[in-house]
Parts: sequence; structure tokens; C-alpha cells
Amino acid sequence: LSGAIEIGRRLTEAKELLQHGEWGDWLKSEFEFSQPTASRLMTLFKEYGADQSSLFGAESKYSALNNLSITNALRLLAIPDEEREAFAVEHDIEHKTGREVDELIRQKQEADARAERAERELKESDEGHALAMAELSEQLQEAEQAARDAKSVAQTANDRVKALADERDGMAAE
Repeated sequence: LSGAIEIGRRLTEAKELLQHGEWGDWLKSEFEFSQPTASRLMTLFKEYGADQSSLFGAESKYSALNNLSITNALRLLAIPDEEREAFAVEHDIEHKTGREVDELIRQKQEADARAERAERELKESDEGHALAMAELSEQLQEAEQAARDAKSVAQTANDRVKALADERDGMAAE
């Protein structure tokens, strides 16, 4: 991988020195591989190359990935940058075939999609729960207000009944 990164670095520098439109012709005359291969090597430099070159040329920013094959390094571009090294180390990508790496990446992407779906469903569930709790709280407040109103009406009725009873008792005494 480190050799491919160095070639990618040199190709990137060469392309920057050329005028617009000269790249394809330069590759044909100076580079023994195809333009897609050059693009892949430049991608490896961009994705795996350290931000600073050393005295010895381009180095990988992932020390654990130095022994990866170029094809497996390209396959790992499907993994987010911040997870790439840990994924490669965890699954020993250095010793896996291309098919095995493709399968591991597919499984990870499916697991990530399931996790994202579950997280979204949990968020929706939490929002639904919060909405239901707000509705229940509102209904509780309404019920409490209705209970206060009923108590007030009952008190008014009791007061009226007492006043009528007092009036009746007063008339009876009269």
C-alpha cells in the first residue's frame, strides 16, 4: 500500500503541474498503466496518504494498513474514513480475499443500515411517546379542572340545600 500511495502522490503532483487537457496525453507517454489505474492510485494517495510527506516519500496515515493489497485498500474506501482502520484490524483484512472483504463490507453496511433504522424508529417512538405523554398530561389537567368545577358546583348545591333547609326550619318554627 505504501508503494501505491507514493505512486499516487507523484501522479497527483504531476497532474497539478500540467495544463488543463494535457493529463491524458502525459499518461499515455509517461505512465505504463491506464488512466483508471492512475485514478485509483491517486485516490489511494488522497484517502490513505498522510497529510505530511516524510523524507522517504508518501506514507500511510494508517500504520496498521501498510500491508494491505491495493485492491483491498480500494474496497475499504466503502467504509467511512474514521472507521476504516479499526474495521481493517478487527477483521484482519490484510489476510482476506477480495470476496471475503466484499462480504464483510456488505455485512457492515447492512448492520449500519439496521442500526440507523432502529435509531430512527426509536426516535420516532420517543417522539410518539412524548406526544402521548403531552396528550395524557393535557387530559389530566382537563380532568382535574372538571373535578374542581364539579366540586364547586357540589359545594354551591350543598350551600343552597343548607339554605333551603334553614329556611324550611325557620318556617316550621314560625
